[in-house]
Amino acid sequence: MLTSPKEIIDALGGTKKVAEMLGVGASAISNYRRDGFPAAKYYALAKACEASGLAIDESVFGSPPAAAPRHFRYDGAITAPFASPDSFLRDLDQAGYRQVETPILQPSDPFINRMGAEMQRRLYRFTDPGGEELCLRPDLTIPTVLDYVRAGRLEEARLCYQGTAFRYQPRGAGKPEEFTQIGLEIINGKTGDAAIEDDIEVLEKLLTIIQATGVRNCEVHMNDFDWLTDYLKDNNVADAAAREIRRKMISTKNLNDFRSLMQPQPKRETKIYSSLDTDSTIAGRSGADIIARMQKKQARDASPEISDETRDRLFAFLEKPAEAGDWLERRTKELADKLIPVLNKFVGAERMHFAPSISTPMAYYTGLSFEIHVPALGPRKVIASGGRYDDLVESLGAPHQIPAVGGAIALERLHEAATRQTTLGNAS
Repeated sequence: MLTSPKEIIDALGGTKKVAEMLGVGASAISNYRRDGFPAAKYYALAKACEASGLAIDESVFGSPPAAAPRHFRYDGAITAPFASPDSFLRDLDQAGYRQVETPILQPSDPFINRMGAEMQRRLYRFTDPGGEELCLRPDLTIPTVLDYVRAGRLEEARLCYQGTAFRYQPRGAGKPEEFTQIGLEIINGKTGDAAIEDDIEVLEKLLTIIQATGVRNCEVHMNDFDWLTDYLKDNNVADAAAREIRRKMISTKNLNDFRSLMQPQPKRETKIYSSLDTDSTIAGRSGADIIARMQKKQARDASPEISDETRDRLFAFLEKPAEAGDWLERRTKELADKLIPVLNKFVGAERMHFAPSISTPMAYYTGLSFEIHVPALGPRKVIASGGRYDDLVESLGAPHQIPAVGGAIALERLHEAATRQTTLGNAS
């Protein structure tokens, strides 16, 4: 049983032979001896040991690297143990999804106004020489929807993509700031009670890709923002107050942020300065844009009052949903009955979890949302996520509300999960 990188390297023939096998220099092998193997090399090493009849103690590959590189692009060079991303896109193409490509450079406003506060802080933003505020795309859903709206046809569309996304990470976070997404969107699809069919299709396509990599033991965590709307309606909360609560919930990342936002806020007068030249430019924004934003803030500050009783009842539901009793059980069962037959093919009903609290950092989700976890990677290691965003298309320029749902996989994290699982399985 080989219990250290040094033992594995020596057993496979030494520094020179292992360097040739992995396509790296001798100095890299010296680093591997001292610091351990990077996750990207787990699979190749495990297969080499298997071919030589060598057994590996799982502790050699059992822990993730202490820190991920700040910039790591999935280039398809290391595709084992699964096929290249191109094969996933071909499968989606055969299923009726048209591949699209969107620019890396995007106008920043669509992201600033439609992503949660946490995601806004992670945008790479700058002003170009012409004074336009731009950003590196932090995900591919909004750029895909923008292109859909600009095309002007507004017909049903099934779209898929692969591309790099960029999100700032604090120093020492151990997360890459550059990563690859492969995803799909259904825009202007089914409505009403039939909309769940599109939600299930997106989830099923993502799980199919994940299953093709050999990754097992996934967990699907789900939330439905419509639960909140229905709960407030069933508890006789006024429509105006319910809309305000939903707006605040969608605009926050987690329950603590939502709780803070829900506290009574003193009203502050916001003045619109009539002397402001609408044609002038301040910090890259026109005077007209500044006035519009100030007016919007005034309207927001004038939002309906939410009573203490409503606030208390809401947090009792979010924090201790079991106390909602029959209501939550009935609401959950309605959704589960539709999802379980599909999910049983991939994860099993016991690995499906529902929660009415906030789970996604994306503010544009309006209905069912989900995250796919691989517990073996550690807590909060999400390899895929998605959900319904019926308000987003209209907010990006469509003349009316258009139903939409989508999801995406983080390829580097999927590769890590597949590599580690294959490695540990072969070594056991």
